[in-house]
Amino acid sequence: MNGPRYRQSAETSNRYRDIDAAVREAAVAAVIALEAHGQSESAARRAVAEQLGVSASAVREWVRAAEGTQRNIVAASQLRRELADTHAQLAVARQLNRDLVAALHARAPAVGADHYLAR
Repeated sequence: MNGPRYRQSAETSNRYRDIDAAVREAAVAAVIALEAHGQSESAARRAVAEQLGVSASAVREWVRAAEGTQRNIVAASQLRRELADTHAQLAVARQLNRDLVAALHARAPAVGADHYLAR
């Protein structure tokens, strides 16, 4: 068989022209909102595409077109690195806090809770 295995009909290719800029912007906003609630970009695109009756690749193109103007995309790998760095910093801060508390307890005489209530 020579030629394309799938030929897009005129009806299919023209249906996306019926979707105006406001609907596309709303679709992009919906993808971003779904991602903010933990969905992957591809899952968010599929969900939005299903609601609009368009392909996920069409929604992907709308999202890509919006990236330069309104979307700040951070790669998932970068977010994982930042999260790991933040967890490491938190672990260091917790250990420092434990060390400081231990040092204060070692330096100060034992004081009961009633000492603080008497003030």
